[in-house]
Amino acid sequence: MTTRARVMVVEDDRIVARDISEQLGRIGHSVIGVTARGEAAVELAISNRPDLVLMDIRLEGDIDGIDAARQIRARCQIPVVFLTAYADDETVRRASQAEPFGYLLKPFEDLQLRTVIEMALYKDRADRKLRESTAALQVAQAELARMSRITTMGQLTASIAHEVNQPLMAVVMNAEACVQWLKGEKANVGEARAAAERAIAEGHRAGAIIQRVRAIARNAPVVSEPLDFNEMIEGVLLIVQPELSRQEIALDVDLQPDQPSIVGDRVQLQQVMLNLVSNAADAINSSKNQQRRVTVVSAMDPLGEVCVTVEDAGVGIDPDHLDMIFNPFFTTKRDGIGMGLSI
Repeated sequence: MTTRARVMVVEDDRIVARDISEQLGRIGHSVIGVTARGEAAVELAISNRPDLVLMDIRLEGDIDGIDAARQIRARCQIPVVFLTAYADDETVRRASQAEPFGYLLKPFEDLQLRTVIEMALYKDRADRKLRESTAALQVAQAELARMSRITTMGQLTASIAHEVNQPLMAVVMNAEACVQWLKGEKANVGEARAAAERAIAEGHRAGAIIQRVRAIARNAPVVSEPLDFNEMIEGVLLIVQPELSRQEIALDVDLQPDQPSIVGDRVQLQQVMLNLVSNAADAINSSKNQQRRVTVVSAMDPLGEVCVTVEDAGVGIDPDHLDMIFNPFFTTKRDGIGMGLSI
């Protein structure tokens, strides 16, 4: 059964435009607008939102049908079928850049018009479903990435709590010291102020730790922005270092100074670093190698690109797994539930 479509006709020949409108009526479609100018076609498409545009390539005005179709597709995502009496290679080449949904060589019969319209509408429906599915997949991937971060952070909870507890205990101790310095008739205001300032500094340190954890775990849209790569790495290492120390794993860091800024999403890059260092620790713990050390190095390569290397003394990657390590959810851990290196 033919779907009744709302069609806009863009044709510089008034008689031809009238004939096409009559053809559309005969095959069950309605005409919601007719124009001979490219600029008017764009405006009509934006205001009327037709299901399909039949577009002549040669039009009146400053822009031709190809430029008008390109603008309509970019601004409205409305399918366009080109009408032309010219099928030379150059015209077809230019027309293809506008991503048309079909071509009709004038003059054409009702059956040809019906077939091209039905194919264009079918392709448009398929494209819309694909865009919707892609958008839903991106949302799901973002949520899975966030859950992966939360899972990793959960594994570091004890060490993070210990790291936060240290400055909080220092706050309490310095506050008590401040009270003691202010007691009695000979209060030492200078020492009391110094103790208070130390308490404030330790409070800020505890707050900074919490902010780093929240920054990694937060649910936020992807934002590409200039980043200090070394600063981003240091922020992650400050979170994982207490856990590495608890596992008696040494952390060697060599970050090349004065590197140029990179452009990327901070949260995603932090998660990559968190995964790499956590995986390195897991590899060491599953190995009999006595060298318990993770090395993190950043440097510029000969092409001027910023590179980071995370090296451990673990068992390494099984050669049979090398082609799979970036597949979503691939893991060799028995209880692994994260997204893996695909992030």
